[in-house]
Amino acid sequence: MVNSDIWMGSGATVSMIPEQKLYLGNFSGITTPSSGTNSIATASITTAGTQILSSETVLTDAEIDAGTGGSGSGGELALTLSAHSTAFTFADNDGSVYEDGSSNDGSIRIYADNGDGTETSIDVVFADDSGLTPSLSGDITLTVDIAEDAEGAEIAEAVRIALVDSGEAITATRSGNVLTVTNTNGGYVSNSTETTDDGVTLSNTAGGVITAVVINTAGSGYTAGTINVASSGGTTGVITITVTSSSTNQAVIALNSSFTANFTLLTNMYRGCYLNIHADADDALTDRVLIQSNAAGTITVNNSLAEAITQTPTDYYGVIEQYGAVVPGYNASNAQLLSDHWIGLATNIGIPSTQVQRQEMNLLGGGTRNYIYQFKTMERTAGGSIDLNANSFWPLYYALGVKNISLVEGEESASVSNQFALSSGSGTGFIYHPSADVIHRTEDTVIIPPLPPDSVYAHSGYKKIPHDNMDTEFITYAITPEEGHQLPSFGLEYTLKKGDQNTTVAVDASKENVYSKIYPGTVVSTLGLSASTDGPVTMNLTLAHKKTYVAPTNYQTLNGVTDIKEFINFGGRQGETESLASTSSLDCEELMRPFFFSDGTVSMFGQDYIRLASFNLNIENGITETAYIGRYDKDSVNQLNGQRAYSLSFTGHVTDAAIFNELQNQLATACSTLDGNEIVLRFTKENGEQLELKFMNYMVSSANFPVNTTERGPVMVDWEIIPLELASCEIKTYWAIQG
Repeated sequence: MVNSDIWMGSGATVSMIPEQKLYLGNFSGITTPSSGTNSIATASITTAGTQILSSETVLTDAEIDAGTGGSGSGGELALTLSAHSTAFTFADNDGSVYEDGSSNDGSIRIYADNGDGTETSIDVVFADDSGLTPSLSGDITLTVDIAEDAEGAEIAEAVRIALVDSGEAITATRSGNVLTVTNTNGGYVSNSTETTDDGVTLSNTAGGVITAVVINTAGSGYTAGTINVASSGGTTGVITITVTSSSTNQAVIALNSSFTANFTLLTNMYRGCYLNIHADADDALTDRVLIQSNAAGTITVNNSLAEAITQTPTDYYGVIEQYGAVVPGYNASNAQLLSDHWIGLATNIGIPSTQVQRQEMNLLGGGTRNYIYQFKTMERTAGGSIDLNANSFWPLYYALGVKNISLVEGEESASVSNQFALSSGSGTGFIYHPSADVIHRTEDTVIIPPLPPDSVYAHSGYKKIPHDNMDTEFITYAITPEEGHQLPSFGLEYTLKKGDQNTTVAVDASKENVYSKIYPGTVVSTLGLSASTDGPVTMNLTLAHKKTYVAPTNYQTLNGVTDIKEFINFGGRQGETESLASTSSLDCEELMRPFFFSDGTVSMFGQDYIRLASFNLNIENGITETAYIGRYDKDSVNQLNGQRAYSLSFTGHVTDAAIFNELQNQLATACSTLDGNEIVLRFTKENGEQLELKFMNYMVSSANFPVNTTERGPVMVDWEIIPLELASCEIKTYWAIQG
């Protein structure tokens, strides 16, 4: 059915996506397409399905050919399936709640997957000496003795021990009186049940959803098409394959299972990014290749890898470089990104335009004056801008390039289990390592993106950024200029929803209800910072972008968030709900309030200027767009830094001729920061948030003293200063700048 509703501006959302180095963990394997005809080139999930049995985790010739109608041989696809889990909540025993209502002992039944599509039923009976033991029909019966006054946590622990000792393919973890039982094997099993009289409540999470597909062997003789994966009463899974008709010089890297258990990569989002491959033993950079394409859990590169990597891929780990590497969100079923980062108090956002170049041709003959043939050449993403009332100065990091975390007030030690997970945690949080100055997000115990391997920081020394008291728990960033060829980048997500789809997060197949575009590799080309009397400080950004990416069906927009108030940094590091629920005396409005001109001071030539009416700072990065041979697409470019230039302009009332004298001065002022003559711009909000910028090595380039024959009031002077060097930039804010 076609939705005839018109797209409305009220349904448009633009959000920010951090880009960071993506540590992928040690590779699971590397395969190369067969040199035979019609070998399997790619395999991707079209429909993840539900209730798929563990017997369906390997697809061989018969299953592949049945779906595509081909007659191939030698191919094999491996599926990763989500596992069934149940959360049991145990009540305190009052002598009757663990009976079944008929004076029999109550029980729970759990199903363990046997790895071949069959299941074993495990009955756990609660023996509390107050009833008769029921007659149960499970394959295994376990008995747990509980006292009539036992607490829920004690009962949960007794059940956990019994299940672990059973030797079945399940794991059991406890937190208080809640016991979570998960099948070790992926796949669908029957839901757990209980027969107690309110002693146990449970919540089942069905397994059997396809989370990843890997080409074990490519085979030959296949036909491109779709493969149906049988379901046990649920939704059929669908795998789509493409084939290559000749040998290809490609290597398909299967990603670490710990990575794919938490993250699903957007298909071909990382095409054109650089993949660095390191030896796990000593972290030595062994190879660096461009990514040709990627699927949910695989990356395809040119098969020019060092022989040692292809022979023992599990001895090597991968890192996708930051440029264009939008951080994936925590979701192993559907692809999503960390696109729930608030941009700020935006007064205007210019959406980049996608431009496809077209070429028309005359051909010999044809007998017409019309062009005979036309075709499309390169695709480019142009423009893009953001205008802000500055309640945070986060864009200065992206305009200048290097971020150091100099102070986190109230920081605590973070307990890191491995590069993928914390030892414990709940909800949304942030951690960082003082030696790396890079912030990672956490969702429960999952670290996003994963940390460097053990040998880099030994996973010790990480700090948790607090969010309990926003009065004092600010982060101080020292920003310095990047002198290399590339600035830090981020991504933008532009999402449109029809009026009745506000609570919908997934892009629909026809893209008529929810539509989303992603602009990875966004860099700040120019930044303007300005303020005038009684107004807020404003920031104006012009942007450059790597490419335009149209989100596919089932992409989870805005990281699954439907309320902008829950965006990261909206009134608090975890969104508005953080500041409203915290012990802070500040409320959301105070944190979100912009800086004002009245909050600022300006010092230059060794004195404070207190009679300024306006000022403007402009940073120009001289960005150049460059495309290269071998990028594997026609729609992406690299953004390279050019000449950096600063300029400052002021309007105000002056009391002496210092500015005019500096105009005629033949020497630059403040060539050294030791002489105290730096230009200092400082803005401080009442709650303690602050920006301080210091410039040195500057000259006055113009100073205009007007003469007005009709107005005898104060003389307003305009002057411009060109500094060559930024001495320091310090931002004190509650914002978590993750990139």
